Amino acid sequence: MATYTRKNATRQAYIIFAAFIAITLFFIVPQFTGYFTGENWIRVDVQKRKNAPVRISNTLIQTDSISHSRLIAYPDFKLEIQPGSSWGIYFLVRELSGFVFAFISLWYILKAIKNMQSEDSFEQTTFEAIYKIGRILIFAGIVIYLDKYFLNWYLLKTLGYSFYKVPSGGGIYLFFGALSIYFSRYYRRGILLQTESELTV
Repeated sequence: MATYTRKNATRQAYIIFAAFIAITLFFIVPQFTGYFTGENWIRVDVQKRKNAPVRISNTLIQTDSISHSRLIAYPDFKLEIQPGSSWGIYFLVRELSGFVFAFISLWYILKAIKNMQSEDSFEQTTFEAIYKIGRILIFAGIVIYLDKYFLNWYLLKTLGYSFYKVPSGGGIYLFFGALSIYFSRYYRRGILLQTESELTV
């Protein structure tokens, strides 16, 4: 039984998506404006490697004028790099892509919820939305892992911070992506059973 009409469910999805974008932009526009003007440096969480020298302490402040970067502690270690530097552009694209993945994922999540709220039976469009959510999340997880290995095994050494590493959060994306694809398979089975039932009737 449908909870909302398709029109109402669509309107609700658009309002939530627009509100999410508006709230997100309200907070990130000043941040990215600071990046482009040079007032803010891009910040990345890092951890000490096991083989890091004992002399590295929570009060460490390390700077590198060549790469336009610095390592500071609050007491957690943060790597900061100027957005206008050569590798700063990479960090800027890296941070921006996270918001793009979030917007795309939210759109398909709302699309799937909208379809479930407005349909009385299993539909192909809902299956496609759930399946796309899974693929987007898995793709995001893979990109995060590749980014982690690139940073840890090349870029941090190039910048002069070889005793540090970037932790990865890609596992959560892979988990929920696999869960979404798994659920979409069961949803598709519901579509097939529904079709068989209609043909039998």
